[in-house]
Amino acid sequence: LGTWISRVTIRRVRTIGAQHLAPALQDTVRRSNNCCGWREFQSLALFSLVDYEVLVMLEVDMRLLEPVDELFETRLDFAATVGSVAPLNSGMAIVRPNVAIYNEMVDGLWHWTYSQNTGWNGAGQSPPTMFSGARGSATETNQGFLWYFFYQREHNYNVGMLDMCRYNYQLGTELLELLTKLVSRGQLRASVIDACMREAWDEVAILHKWRDDLPPVLKSKLQRATGVNATR
Repeated sequence: LGTWISRVTIRRVRTIGAQHLAPALQDTVRRSNNCCGWREFQSLALFSLVDYEVLVMLEVDMRLLEPVDELFETRLDFAATVGSVAPLNSGMAIVRPNVAIYNEMVDGLWHWTYSQNTGWNGAGQSPPTMFSGARGSATETNQGFLWYFFYQREHNYNVGMLDMCRYNYQLGTELLELLTKLVSRGQLRASVIDACMREAWDEVAILHKWRDDLPPVLKSKLQRATGVNATR
């Protein structure tokens, strides 16, 4: 991995804390079941790192299995993948630092409204990608905020969506079997996970929340790339 990732020195980084959230939003986030509360918004500070042209953000429970140089060649301002339980999964994203975007986000955290019924600024709750009915996970924090900021409202930014099966793979063998049953019962949207079910596991570049029941191909890729066992 040393040839794929360069160590960088972060300078002039801005931070986002609980004080940047409007009191009503602070209260909503405090009462939610989200694991990290207001800290989920800290990743928005990446947009302030203007010393860098493009950043690729990976959460700590993700593993890089092969080079993803193509992500750094994008002209997009932001791109992420869909999630299994949210319309957007913020664990992996491409960010083009821009102080104007950062400032608009900070302003939105203070002035925009959020409701579990109507989402951000009344734009509506987007259901989870795979499941129908309920609202997505972490819609009160960065996953819902980013979905509204870049995909629901009008703006002039250049955004896109990335292939979840290549850049944010989260499915193990047992889970795939369960999802297949749910699709057959009409309880699950099949479109998003069709590609992941084609067993194109040799194309997976980034593994997210790896499981003990990974397909053998992915276990081998994980071992070669990181030197660690496939079990957590």
